Amino acid sequence: MKCLALLVTTFIFVASCSILASDFDRATFVGTLNLTHSTLREEVELFEGKPELIFVVPGKMCASHADAAIDLTIEGAGGRTIHRMVSLERLKWSHAQGSCNGYGYEPDGVPLAVEVKPGGDRVRVTAITQRGTIADVRLWFIYGGRVPGARIYQ
Repeated sequence: MKCLALLVTTFIFVASCSILASDFDRATFVGTLNLTHSTLREEVELFEGKPELIFVVPGKMCASHADAAIDLTIEGAGGRTIHRMVSLERLKWSHAQGSCNGYGYEPDGVPLAVEVKPGGDRVRVTAITQRGTIADVRLWFIYGGRVPGARIYQ
């Protein structure tokens, strides 16, 4: 009986780790936006859940960068449209310890998240820079608040 309980516990643990690992590694690259006045228009397939858009800036944490304004529209998931003017200065920023690479999220404390129903959904992302001096920002959708750093900074 103890062996059976141990076997069941082990199975549950392995299954949970597998689910968490797959969610952690799951991220959808949208595109790279050059911030010296450009437009990015991409349509991407998102997985079920509530993916959140983040802004990845290599080297952000080790060098001072001027602000950039991005006119952002996310259309699609469930017919919903999100339209926001995003200032890089108003994002929350995070990075791995000892790393210069940073990612920004939740402009003004509000996540840029969309609801995606089972089976996935396509969304259209349009980002237009208004002003900016840093070279590039990569846009990614992440899942479960987990950032796969090894993937997004490649």
